[in-house]
Amino acid sequence: MGKLRKEAIGTHLSLITDYHSNGSYESLKDHVTLLDEKDYAIIIRTLNFERNDFTKDLLYVDKDAYDFLSKSYVLPNDILMNKIANPGNVYIMPDLACPVTCGMNLFLMRFDDEVNQRYMYYNMKNVEAYIKSFSHGTTTKTITKDDVRGIEIFVHEREDQDRIEKVLSTIDAKIDADRQLIEKLSDLLHLLYERWFMEYEFPVKGKDKATYRSSGNELVWDSTIKRKIPAGWKVIPLNERFTFDRGVEVGADNYSDERQEGYASYYRVSDMDAECITYVDETLLNDTFLRREDVCVSFDGTVGKVSFGLEGGYSSGIRKIEDKEGVLNNAFMYTFFTSDYAQFVIDKFATGSNILHSSESINNLFIAYNEGVYKDFVELITPIFNRMLEAKKDLDKWNKTKEILLPALMNGQIVVVPK
Repeated sequence: MGKLRKEAIGTHLSLITDYHSNGSYESLKDHVTLLDEKDYAIIIRTLNFERNDFTKDLLYVDKDAYDFLSKSYVLPNDILMNKIANPGNVYIMPDLACPVTCGMNLFLMRFDDEVNQRYMYYNMKNVEAYIKSFSHGTTTKTITKDDVRGIEIFVHEREDQDRIEKVLSTIDAKIDADRQLIEKLSDLLHLLYERWFMEYEFPVKGKDKATYRSSGNELVWDSTIKRKIPAGWKVIPLNERFTFDRGVEVGADNYSDERQEGYASYYRVSDMDAECITYVDETLLNDTFLRREDVCVSFDGTVGKVSFGLEGGYSSGIRKIEDKEGVLNNAFMYTFFTSDYAQFVIDKFATGSNILHSSESINNLFIAYNEGVYKDFVELITPIFNRMLEAKKDLDKWNKTKEILLPALMNGQIVVVPK
């Protein structure tokens, strides 16, 4: 393996640009309108990378705006970096199979052919904390293009770069496959819930391929749930049927970035859909823990986030949810709380200006209930949810593998031998 050489990031930068490189604030305002509805191009934002979600909550621009933003077109494998709000966070652009342009708070970086682009991403990601140390400011931290160009990192010989990149990209492909599988199965659960309990097109027993509503069965108006429900069903308030176990608030002074003996993973609302890197002393958690199969929902901060597959303590903004009667299992909890209805109610009853709180939504969640139908539904969805749990376990394994391998490959502790 060749020697590592220390070089400034700018040595091989062929491009470092951003949204504001396209013109003055006035001209950008005149030429660019952000659109919620799908249009010609996606304008990529920090939010998409933080959530690792490139299908929901997207913003778009039309063809004219995209053409105007020609200095900040984003290509697959381009490196993006926060320039404000967590400045120095490094991301890599996936292939979204459509035109993409750079969002307002990001730098776009592209390296010359003398280095491997994805290797440079992994290298910068490995020293992300060091890169962040170059940010400055009192009220709002920022990092500049000149700051980025001047940051020095250790770089491998090109042949070694290619081998390291191949190993890490293979792991990333496995991580992406697990994430995509979880997303597809989650979408399937969503469709099944809508079909059974919003459209009431669940199977009618004893009638081949017949579904309830299409077979002309009676629907009656219910004033509590404010919609028609199948005749003979009862409406259940979920605050009476479910337990909503609140987590424990642990101050930041007690956080550790490294697991120690007697410490456990600790999930805040911001950690629910990310790899947890916070640990706290177990004695601070009052025996309040999440098991891998548990489903939890956020009711403070970013309300309505739903997670599973987490193991450890959790903050007071999160509730672990279970059915007191044990009929509606974790598969149902996940499916229900990701439904459009549950998300609408949680959002509707959220209050607060800077930090949202939606505990009141717990008192306003209802289901139209028939135990036999719900048991059949739970039987249908449980294998799907269990497959999601398996994929999440595999995802965590590959994330952990990458966490260990990345620094070891970059500092030369582990060498990739050519075949």
